[in-house]
Amino acid sequence: MPINIKNEEVSRLANELAKETGDSITDAVGKAVSEKLALLHRKKSREGIAEKLEQIGRECASLAPKEWLTWDYDADLYDEKGLPK
Repeated sequence: MPINIKNEEVSRLANELAKETGDSITDAVGKAVSEKLALLHRKKSREGIAEKLEQIGRECASLAPKEWLTWDYDADLYDEKGLPK
């Protein structure tokens, strides 16, 4: 089904893109639309990742031996001046 672009600015941009890429206007617009859709799909697939990672962290912390959670790492790894031992 054909697309009729009635917006002069959009038409100008499509022509400029076609000229820059060496593609036909149809191919240039098709590739641009495909790339934008791929970007949107990638963003959508990343939604909720931070929350998932936080949940994994909470689950792992709940499985850790209690001494790991109360160990004073600074005292064992650094001297009184804050330098590594």
